[in-house]
Amino acid sequence: MKQKPRFSKKQINYEHEIGYSQSAMLFNFVFGVPLLFGGVILALWWKEWPLVFLPALGLLMVWQAVKMLLNPGPQLRIGYQGIWTVKSGHLPWTRVMAVIKQSTGFRGGMTEHLAIVNRFNPHFDIEQIWIDQLDVDIRSLRVYLKKCASGQT
Repeated sequence: MKQKPRFSKKQINYEHEIGYSQSAMLFNFVFGVPLLFGGVILALWWKEWPLVFLPALGLLMVWQAVKMLLNPGPQLRIGYQGIWTVKSGHLPWTRVMAVIKQSTGFRGGMTEHLAIVNRFNPHFDIEQIWIDQLDVDIRSLRVYLKKCASGQT
């Protein structure tokens, strides 16, 4: 009896594979470690409870850097058949749209994230990926998405 092939005969080819940015990992380590240890020292020395925020922020930054370091593979793949993420897997362009959204943060700082949106219910985000953490600039990402989603070759 023949075994079924593990993958279908029609393989999905992705034109662009994007991983985590090494500069984002380095930034999180370089600023997270001093915040973690310096914040603990300051909080114990001055005995002020609001200073506990500093080591918590440092711990968050170090945790994000370690999480990125342990996931070295591609986090986002873009192709003519669809888009792939680690969390959601392959999603065809007939079901989803990729939209770049901007968020206003503290003191008016703008951050951008890629939202993968259900095509039939555009108010429902399937997944959000922060572009600052990816190894791609915003202009190139827009070109990749426009080219692949519209089916241009």
